[in-house]
Amino acid sequence: MHSISNDRFSFLLLCQPTFISYIAYCKLPKDKQCVWPNRVRFTDDDMEALARKLADYPICESVVFGELWRTRTKAQLISLEEGALDHWFFGRTVMAGDAIHKGTTNSALGGCTAMEDGVAITNQLHQLLNRLPNKKPSTVEISATMQEYQDSRLDRVKTIVKVGGDLTRLQAFDGWYFYIMQRWLTPWIGLDTLAINIAKLASAGTNLSFVDFPEQKGLLGWQDTIAVEARKNEQRKLPKRWWYWTGDLQQIWPLLVGFFLCFSSTLLWFLPRDPHHVWSGIEAAH
Repeated sequence: MHSISNDRFSFLLLCQPTFISYIAYCKLPKDKQCVWPNRVRFTDDDMEALARKLADYPICESVVFGELWRTRTKAQLISLEEGALDHWFFGRTVMAGDAIHKGTTNSALGGCTAMEDGVAITNQLHQLLNRLPNKKPSTVEISATMQEYQDSRLDRVKTIVKVGGDLTRLQAFDGWYFYIMQRWLTPWIGLDTLAINIAKLASAGTNLSFVDFPEQKGLLGWQDTIAVEARKNEQRKLPKRWWYWTGDLQQIWPLLVGFFLCFSSTLLWFLPRDPHHVWSGIEAAH
């Protein structure tokens, strides 16, 4: 896998021994951005026009996008939708996967999230049938069960959609915040840290509650959903002292570090030119 970041767009290449699959993520101009239930549709002419704009941008040291595009076997231009609906069922009809939530493909979590939906529905129906061993569930009882399915999944789905969206914007340098994060802070943090954060998100996934299996734990192990919720509830009860501000700092520390780097580089650039500044004296003495 190979990712190339650019200004408001990025390339993602998945290389196999005999072929290459690649995606060009481009931010839509404001006049083409839309919100459900509206939808953007593109023609082959739109696709060719966009490919011409990207043709001269490199995808590695010796190849530009245009060279790869000319050798394509098939291609399409689609609108990447992201978001989660608030209503997932009606009576005995229930939806899962992309029918109710979509995220950009950079995180590759869409298929896994859809499978989690199927597992959650199965768990809820299994519990319902166990409560009614000799009775066929009514529409009201099934609706209540599907409401539990939706309530148990909605927050997690929204988190996964946001993770995918943030990753897309990081790789496309979408504004100064994401540029600083991707260009300066991500190399400093290291990909291992990012991988652990993704693994923590995955380890909290839903599993079949009624199937016993010998669990093979890795570095993190699978988190039980109930235990995760209990831990979150305990954290909400903690007093807001400075050593509990990790969640708040996690939101703003990239900006703080970016500001510090910009400020430090400014000082290093301008202050040595001031003959009255102590750094100028040190430089002259050296």
